Amino acid sequence: MDRKARGLLRYTSLILLLFIILFTPLPSFGASSQELFQVGTGAFNEGFYQVAEAQFRAFLRTYPHHTDAKEVMYLLGKALYEQKKFAEAKEVFIELLRSQMAFQASDAVYFWLGRSCEKLDDLTSAQSNFLTVVTKYPHSLWFQSSLFLLGKISFQEGQYKRSEMYLRKSLQDLKITPSLSCSSKFWLGLALYEQGRYKETENLLQEVVDSRLKEDLLEEALYWLGETHIKLKKYKRGAAIFRSLLKYFPQSSLSPHALYGESLCLYMFERKEEALKGLLTLKNSFSHTLLLPHVLSFMGEVYIGLNRYQEAIEVIKEFLSRFPQDQMRGQALLNLGWCYLKRGDLAQVKEVTYEIVKLSPTEREKVLAQYILAELNTYDGNCKEAMPYWFNLLNAAPYRQDALFKIALCSFQEEKFKESLVNIDLLQLEYPNFYKMGEVLWIQGESFRELGNITEASKAYLRVIKEYRKTSWHPWCLYRLIAIFLDEEDIYETEKYFEILKKRHFSHELFYEAALKIGIKKAKRVEYEASLNYLTLAAHSPNITVMKNAVYWQGEIYFKLNEYQKAFNSYQMVVVENPSPGDALSAMAYLEMGNIKYLLDDQREAKESYKKAIEVSHDDKFKEKVKLLLKELKESKRGDT
Repeated sequence: MDRKARGLLRYTSLILLLFIILFTPLPSFGASSQELFQVGTGAFNEGFYQVAEAQFRAFLRTYPHHTDAKEVMYLLGKALYEQKKFAEAKEVFIELLRSQMAFQASDAVYFWLGRSCEKLDDLTSAQSNFLTVVTKYPHSLWFQSSLFLLGKISFQEGQYKRSEMYLRKSLQDLKITPSLSCSSKFWLGLALYEQGRYKETENLLQEVVDSRLKEDLLEEALYWLGETHIKLKKYKRGAAIFRSLLKYFPQSSLSPHALYGESLCLYMFERKEEALKGLLTLKNSFSHTLLLPHVLSFMGEVYIGLNRYQEAIEVIKEFLSRFPQDQMRGQALLNLGWCYLKRGDLAQVKEVTYEIVKLSPTEREKVLAQYILAELNTYDGNCKEAMPYWFNLLNAAPYRQDALFKIALCSFQEEKFKESLVNIDLLQLEYPNFYKMGEVLWIQGESFRELGNITEASKAYLRVIKEYRKTSWHPWCLYRLIAIFLDEEDIYETEKYFEILKKRHFSHELFYEAALKIGIKKAKRVEYEASLNYLTLAAHSPNITVMKNAVYWQGEIYFKLNEYQKAFNSYQMVVVENPSPGDALSAMAYLEMGNIKYLLDDQREAKESYKKAIEVSHDDKFKEKVKLLLKELKESKRGDT
C-alpha cells in the first residue's frame, strides 16, 4: 500500500471514529460494556484521550467487576498520562497494582507508574518502579526503556557512575531499538563528560549526531559535542560543530552558548579576528543573555591578544561598570592593569592595583595586587624586585602556576639554571596543561643546554616540536636540535629537522641561520656542492650579518675550487665602501680578495686589499699576518725587478 493510500485510509478511519463519537450518546448506565470499551479504545488509539477517559470511567463505574475492568483501568491510566494528568494517572496505576485480581501486564503498569512519578519529580518512586521492571520482568517489552530511564534519572541526581552502569546495560541488549539506543548513547555521553572521560564522550555524541535518529536530541548533542571538543583541545572541530548548531537551529535557546563556544575555539587556534566577530554578534544580538559578563570579559582578552589595548580597556571598563559585583571583577581589573602596562601608563596601573586592594580586605584581593606588582616588575625586567611577590603567590592556588613559571623564567634570566629547572619540574607535575607549556619546555631545554646536559635539553626541544607546533617556540627548538646534531656530526638528523624548519617556517629568521650553519659545516667537510645549496638559501636572509656570512663562505668555496672570479665577486658583496672598524668579516674578505689578486699577478690590487684588511681589523694577530703578506709582496716585486 503506497503512502497516499495509507493516508486516505487513516483519514477515513478518523472520520468514522468522529462519526461514532458524535452520534454515540454520552456514556450512560444504558450503554453496554462492549460499546464503552470499543469507543474508548478507538478514541485512545486515535489520540482522543479526553473522550477515551470518559468512556473508560463510565465502563469502570458501570461494570467494576467485568473481566476487562483491569485492562480498562490500565488504559484509563495511559489516557490520563497522555493528557499530562500525571497525579491522577499515578493513582490509577497504584490502585491497579493494589487490586486483588491479577493483571497480565503488570510490568507495563510498573513502567507507566514510574513514568508518572518521574513527571511529578518523585524520582525515588520512579526509580523503585523501574527497578521492579528490571529485576522482576527481564523479558518485558519495557525492560530496555526502564534501564534507560534509570540511567537518565541517576544522571539528573548527579550519580554519574550509576547512570553509566544502567545506560551501558541497556546498550548491551541486542533487542534495543535504534531510537532508544541513540537516546542511551546521548545520556551516557553526558554521564562520561561529567566524569571527565572526554574521548569516550566524543565518540558517543558523534554517533548520535551522525545517526540523525533523534531530531529532538540533535540540538543538545551538537552543543555538548562542541563542549567536549573544547575539553579535548580540538578547537578546529569544536568551531565546526558549534557552527553546525547555529546553522541548523537558528532559533535555538543554545545559540548564545554556541556562539560563545565557537568564538572560544576560533580564538584558541589563532583565528582571533573571527573570534572577536562572533563575540560582537553575541553581544549585539543577545544583549540580555546571562553570558554577557563572560562575553565582555572574553572580548577584553581577545583584544589583548590582538594587541588592541585601547579597545580592550573600553570593553573591560564596560564590564566593570555593568557588573560591579561579578566574581570576575578581579580578573578584569588585572587585565585592565595589563593593558595600561602594555601602553606604558604605569600611573593607571597603580590606580588599578589600588582598586583591587579596595575591593575588600580579603586575602584574594591582596593576592591580586601582589600579582600585578609581580607582573609589573617582571615586565620591566626587574626580576630581583618581582621574585618576592612571585614567591608569596606560590601559596595562592589561582596564581601558583603563573608564579612557578615566572620564578623559573626569572631564575633562567639570572642564569640560575638549576633553580629554574626545579620550578619547571614542579610546574609540569602540578599543571601538565599549563597554557604556556611550549615556553616552559623551551626554558627547560635552554637550562639543560647551559648546564651541559644535551640529552635532556634535546628531550625538551623534541616535546615542543611534537606537541606545540603552533607556538613561537617551535622554530627555536628546531634550530637548537639542528645545532646539536651538527655538533654531533649527525648529518641525517640535522637535515631531517632542517626540512621541517623549511616546510613550516620558511620565512623565519632562524631558517636562514640554520641554512648558514649547515652550509658552513658542509664546507668544512669539503662537501662543496651541498654547502653552496645551503649557503644560497642563507644568502637571502633579511639579516645583513647572516647574509654576509653566507656570501663570504660561498667565496671560500669558490676559492677552494679555483674559481677565482666567482670567489672575488662573493667577497666584494661582503665588504662595504666604508666598513666599520672591527668588522672582522670585511677584514677577512679584503684579505681573501688580496690573495686572489696576488694569485692573478695583480700585485697593485692585492696590495690595496691587504691595506684595507689591516685598516678595518682590530685583531693584532690578524694584522701581523697581513703585514707579512705585504712584506712578501714587496720582496717578490723587488725580485721581479
